[in-house]
Amino acid sequence: MRIYHWAEPCIGIEEKEAINQVMDSKWIGGNGPMVKEFEKELCRYVGCRFAIGVNNGTSALLASLIALKEDLGLLKVGVPTFTFIATATTAKLFADKMAFIDPDKKTWNMPLNQSSSDYNVIMPVDVGGLPLDFKTLEDPELIVLEDAAEAMGAEYNGTKVGNISDITIFSFHAAKVMTMGEGGAITTNCPEYYELMKSIVNQGYGKKEHPWDYEHPSFGLNFRLPELQAALGLAQLKKLEIFLRHRELIAKIYREELSQYGEFQEVSSNIRHTNFLFCILVDPKKRDKLCEELVKEGVEVKVTWKPCHLQGAFKSYADSYLPHSEYLYKRIISLPIYNGLTSEEVKDIVTRFKKAWSVVS
Repeated sequence: MRIYHWAEPCIGIEEKEAINQVMDSKWIGGNGPMVKEFEKELCRYVGCRFAIGVNNGTSALLASLIALKEDLGLLKVGVPTFTFIATATTAKLFADKMAFIDPDKKTWNMPLNQSSSDYNVIMPVDVGGLPLDFKTLEDPELIVLEDAAEAMGAEYNGTKVGNISDITIFSFHAAKVMTMGEGGAITTNCPEYYELMKSIVNQGYGKKEHPWDYEHPSFGLNFRLPELQAALGLAQLKKLEIFLRHRELIAKIYREELSQYGEFQEVSSNIRHTNFLFCILVDPKKRDKLCEELVKEGVEVKVTWKPCHLQGAFKSYADSYLPHSEYLYKRIISLPIYNGLTSEEVKDIVTRFKKAWSVVS
């Protein structure tokens, strides 16, 4: 029986050639020419002024929060509870005050109509690759650190994600639409934040007067992006539009074939969704059994995600009243979606879904 994984990277000859080029150059660490080229091409694609490559998306969040802590001093952070846990754990490290925010029940994204009297930074997530509804951002004093780990290539009103918020982070994990295996990036249009974060990701180095000196004028850590990952990223970035169009086709098939079995994330006409995730909300009484049957049928699925306030790392928030996140969690199933999945294979997954549904009904 054909086993369908939840996600698979799509690596071709171009990526192998790029890796060989780096190996031949002998420069395989950070701060190399491939990293600089990747940052340049990322700026060009997104339309932003500055980009910084880092070793993963969590490091991108950490570097951004360190910069904001240095700039603002006191950090009062609003974090979505319906997200992969890295958004919340990084915030917990630096926030003087942190609160979880319930998602919108239809889009699954965190509402942006928060107040600067409650927070000075919010960390909304583009859930599954769906861009935030920026028109709901009412308070100009709020700094937006956008966790776009799943939204590389997404657009809001024709503007690319990464060119809207004060700071945006991306992940290029092996499961993402474009991948480096591990890797990430930070984008911003603010020169001050750029210079600060550029130093933070590189052990606090500044612009060197004498390149032979070990001068660290500010605090930093090692979040550098290696050349090998940058080479992968350059090759994948060239294919990103093809990947995105193919995922739109996969999502269309799922929506058409499975509409009678549950609900989907609401997608408005003014955005471009990356379809990093494709999820369906089903009867909560059937959800876990349906997952079991799908795995038996050779279809790997996930529940994305258990809300952060219900995770062991955040026990003190367990009594928070965040009903929308718990509504989603009890119903959600994330189905296989990846760049190499063919239309025929998606239809086969649909057939197996319907068979599993007949067992639990």
